[in-house]
Amino acid sequence: MTTPKINVAPVTAGQDAAMYLNSLTDQHLVGSYMDFYVAALGLPPDDPELVELIRIRNGVAQSCQYCLSIRMQTASHFGADMTHTVVRFEHSALPERQKAALRLTAAFLEMPSELTQEARDEALKYFSPEEIVGLMLRLTSFLVNKPRAALGIDGALDTHQLTTIGSGDIDKFMPHNQPGGR
Repeated sequence: MTTPKINVAPVTAGQDAAMYLNSLTDQHLVGSYMDFYVAALGLPPDDPELVELIRIRNGVAQSCQYCLSIRMQTASHFGADMTHTVVRFEHSALPERQKAALRLTAAFLEMPSELTQEARDEALKYFSPEEIVGLMLRLTSFLVNKPRAALGIDGALDTHQLTTIGSGDIDKFMPHNQPGGR
């Protein structure tokens, strides 16, 4: 059994974000999470715009500066301040399907036990049960930055440019590039 490390030393200027996260926990745990994350990304629905909306809503709910900066860059083709739109989605011009997904997202992130039967029935008008499960599991996978936000290490390391973690950085999260960190 692997015991996670706990390291809450503040990140320092110039320190690589991926390497810092790497130091926070055991590699097998991080590798297992990455396996789940990759699997969740492949779940339905296959609707990139909808997924970006729920990712932005997640970033807002977690107050995650990294999440919001990367999501807003990705969603810039929407041509509007999507943070404002997803927070006030009920009064927005978004299609009803996207609003139904954002209702599920808001309940999942804020108070899952208060998701009404009416909201569940409304979601079933636009999504299959498989798609709803896919949305919930994707949201679960997006919560990886919640501990970072709580520890105050979620911001960009360089305030003059966007901090990104690209596919070339994946070996910094998993030893030997193997799923599950094995």
